[in-house]
Amino acid sequence: MKKAYLDHKDFKSMAKGLRGSLQYAKDAEAYQTLLQYVQTGHLTCYFSALHVLEAVRYEGSDPDEIQTYCNVLESLTQGRSIVWIQTLEERELKFFVQNHYDIPQGLSLSNYAYGDYLDAFPDTLKTCQSWAAQFKTMWANKKSEIVKPFGKTRNERRILKKRLPSLGQFTVSPEMVDSIPQNFRDIFTPEVMTEFVRGAVYSDNEVLLKTMRRAMTFQALLSIWKGVCPDLERMGKVFDDSGQQMVNMVSYNRSAVRQFGDEMHRQAIDRGRSVTVRMLAKHFSRRVHQLFPDRGIKMRQLEEALVSTDIRGLPSWDVALALYYQYILDNVGSGSRKVLGSDVRDILHMRCLPYVDFIVTDRYFAELARRVKGYGTKILRNVHELVKALKQSM
Repeated sequence: MKKAYLDHKDFKSMAKGLRGSLQYAKDAEAYQTLLQYVQTGHLTCYFSALHVLEAVRYEGSDPDEIQTYCNVLESLTQGRSIVWIQTLEERELKFFVQNHYDIPQGLSLSNYAYGDYLDAFPDTLKTCQSWAAQFKTMWANKKSEIVKPFGKTRNERRILKKRLPSLGQFTVSPEMVDSIPQNFRDIFTPEVMTEFVRGAVYSDNEVLLKTMRRAMTFQALLSIWKGVCPDLERMGKVFDDSGQQMVNMVSYNRSAVRQFGDEMHRQAIDRGRSVTVRMLAKHFSRRVHQLFPDRGIKMRQLEEALVSTDIRGLPSWDVALALYYQYILDNVGSGSRKVLGSDVRDILHMRCLPYVDFIVTDRYFAELARRVKGYGTKILRNVHELVKALKQSM
């Protein structure tokens, strides 16, 4: 089975084609082909938290537009994701320690980077568990209110409460979901909430996970995080701020290159990369006591081990750094291409490159990434190239 990671623009283009746009008709055709590969088990597609944040930005006044986008992403990924980036970094570090020091961490390269809806964005399950806990507390308080008029002593009231149905027998009625925000009610139906609340009685995480996974879709994930995190849209716009900073830096350095020359600029970039590698190694080595207690690994020892691999032990950072510094060299040295604030999002998407067979990005970043490194990953410019590559590989 082949693994693929598509850019936000690709899901968006296929959705436009499915909505009848003649300009994107071929993208709709590509979608149907990719869907067949997914359904026959020849292809697995993944999304990431970046798709959630970009979908928030993409959402406009037409609800059908975002609905089609979510349906396309949902049908192709079937809920499979690259895990939340900090989770991925932690697993990369553990995998590095496992191999470098021969200390088992129970991780395999074949599975540590992958998850589902609940793994794509941080603490989604904990967020929903809190709602079930609220029902649990509400029912305990309600039982106390019910028996209060009938029991003269605390012991009598305790006996009466035991005769009432337990929360494990509790059934959530349609009226009870009135407390759930309107945009969640298609997700958290009375049936789903009944399962969820009963599972919460015993703090049975397996029951809770099973229930959440049954209720979850990409659009549900988007709705949950929009509801519980009012700053979600602002989080998406952080990339705009970072992108503008990068644009400003490139503009500044172009002026410096004109004054001091390309060679001095290249030397400065090389020094900057070395400093960044050391900074990242120091940052991750500080987690040695938290992640590897009583393993005898010294902080300085881990830092030097990461530096000695030039941060290749953390593949998502290795790709991001290589791509970023090649980007700076290209765009400052030539000064010909118009740099865009959205470039920073393309670089972040490419952190998933080491974990898939095919990654689809835009034309510029495809050409850039091919000159950097590929981890055996085929770097493509659009879904049409992906369809062609899949046909050739079958």
